[in-house]
Amino acid sequence: MRLLIALILIHTALTAQQLILKSVSDDYTTATAITPKIERGITAFIIKHYSPAYSAIVARAVVLDYNDTTNISTLALSPFDTLQQDSLPKIVDRAESSDELLLAPDYMRAMLIAPNYDIYNKITSNITDTYWVHPDLLATYLSYQSHSTPELSDFKELCEKYVIGLLYIYLSDTLYTLDCHTFTTLHTTKVGASYTDTDLPFFHRIGKIDEGLFSFGGSGLKEYEPYYKSLIER
Repeated sequence: MRLLIALILIHTALTAQQLILKSVSDDYTTATAITPKIERGITAFIIKHYSPAYSAIVARAVVLDYNDTTNISTLALSPFDTLQQDSLPKIVDRAESSDELLLAPDYMRAMLIAPNYDIYNKITSNITDTYWVHPDLLATYLSYQSHSTPELSDFKELCEKYVIGLLYIYLSDTLYTLDCHTFTTLHTTKVGASYTDTDLPFFHRIGKIDEGLFSFGGSGLKEYEPYYKSLIER
């Protein structure tokens, strides 16, 4: 579990200091910033401070590259529309140099996909500095969507809606840590917990996941590991 503890410490280091954008491209699609050493695929927010009392998120960012020599990270920018409401004014400002870069803003909220309760309990009990969003929420969401096997789009939509930063998936003796928004693998950790019993499509407590009459999305899932391995390697 040492690497898992290290991941929490990395998150603390990323959010403990105020980082500032160094430059923004003319078309507002990329930006750069001097940062600690970070992994490709980590997500971030760009925050514009209008005054000491007022600020707003004006863009979403994803780390594309980190230069070890210059300590400069290159970021891909995209609109931030998570909190968009048709009845409220829309923020139209774009990211600019000197705006704040907030890395890994939601990494302390995570979900674990595990093959059974024993594995789920073993891992979540050993990572205590994380708020665990229970996979029951995913099972309920899938039932509402009328398919039982979680697809890439399901994870991304759920993580966006419920502000989940990290997705852990356990396969064989390895725990994969992914950014829940980009589905980029950030770390792998050897845990060494073996299992024989498997709950399909993953451990949850809500019983059978309902599927619609014309659903083709998941009733055929027969094996836990091959499916999630293929999902990670996409």
